[in-house]
Amino acid sequence: MSEMVHNLHHPLFATTVHRRLSPSVIAGLGVAALLHAGIAVYLINQNFQMIDLPQPPPERINDGVMVRFTPPPPPPTPQPQSQPIDLHKSPITPLAPPPIPVEPSPVDTGPVVTTTPPATITTGAPVEAAGASSQPATSPYVKAQWASYPTGEAALNYYPARALDQEIEGEALVECTFNASGKITACAVLTENPARYGFGQATVDLLVKYARAKPQNTLSFGSGCFLLSCHRVTVL
Repeated sequence: MSEMVHNLHHPLFATTVHRRLSPSVIAGLGVAALLHAGIAVYLINQNFQMIDLPQPPPERINDGVMVRFTPPPPPPTPQPQSQPIDLHKSPITPLAPPPIPVEPSPVDTGPVVTTTPPATITTGAPVEAAGASSQPATSPYVKAQWASYPTGEAALNYYPARALDQEIEGEALVECTFNASGKITACAVLTENPARYGFGQATVDLLVKYARAKPQNTLSFGSGCFLLSCHRVTVL
């Protein structure tokens, strides 16, 4: 019976034998405890601060597209262009020669301008001195033809200032007298339309400055007087 009990003995049911730890194990455990205590003290003394992480911007939802319509700029206003002055010449109408040579009587219808600019003209028959010949005297008045005539560009400088400011057009009819050298000795204003704007005087000044007649070789003395009658100058 005792042998049966002895065979049923198991290590789990054996009494635990307490053994004493060696000095080296105790020293190792002490060092480990000191290290853990140091780490705990370090962590306790640390200052912890919370850092705010930047938040991503909220997602923008595009509900629609706004379109702004801008009207186109107005077209540029065309600037008025000044029209060049066009001078119109009407056919020359010769006057019937008077029966006897007399000085031309100016028509008292406007200002008369006399000038002595250089020019060249010899036209008509020579005028003989009194008593030099028994032939009847011939008329010194003959038809004159233009050798030079003012251009539209030159006429711009003579356009009446008041008419130019008011954009008024006009015309004038003048009668000019040429001497034997071809220069204008006098001009008379016959008509001007509209009146009192200076178209007549402007036409006279323009012709005196630029108008010359064609020379002819039939006159030798250069003392005759030649009439260019009813010459119409239109200033536009």
